[in-house]
Amino acid sequence: MPDEILAKRYLGNSRTLLQSEAELAEDFPPGPPKPDVHVVHNFQHDLESLWWSVVWTLTHRSGHTPAREYADRIFQNQMTLSHERARAFESGIAIHLTNCLAPDLQGFVFTIEKLRQVLWNQYIERAENDLLFNANSYVFVHTQFQTRFERLLSQQAEWRSYSLRVHNPETAGKTENQDSNVCRGKEATLRGVL
Repeated sequence: MPDEILAKRYLGNSRTLLQSEAELAEDFPPGPPKPDVHVVHNFQHDLESLWWSVVWTLTHRSGHTPAREYADRIFQNQMTLSHERARAFESGIAIHLTNCLAPDLQGFVFTIEKLRQVLWNQYIERAENDLLFNANSYVFVHTQFQTRFERLLSQQAEWRSYSLRVHNPETAGKTENQDSNVCRGKEATLRGVL
């Protein structure tokens, strides 16, 4: 789920000044308080959901213990925005992914981080320029997703055979070679995801 929906606020609003210089210089009381803003689902929220799905697949389904532990911190199955998830999206995810992903999946780190930057910057710019309801303001982010996913697909020889795993708490303490839950009967690879 997109961070704006979980946080119940537009991300650009978090960087907006509480009052403008003109409002601070005024000698008369301000008008009535502004009503609460309700976040309206938009085109970019769908892309962010796709982005989070890829991050979840790379971390949670990789069968690599450090990646799974990182996934458990940011994907908490709740309807509020957790600190870890907000930090991953707002501050960057590249270092965390580099430290936790399996070697065969390291090629995803640059693309995932670049798409995060595009998403974040577009959220901020759209809110600051009052373009939240302008459909044309979503063209750039959609183009970036298309371009970068096409590039990932062109590099599929590096990752297409990587087996995805289904987490089973009963086998959680076993080594990866002992884990009998490597999608038995449900062979899955990253090729089937992207």
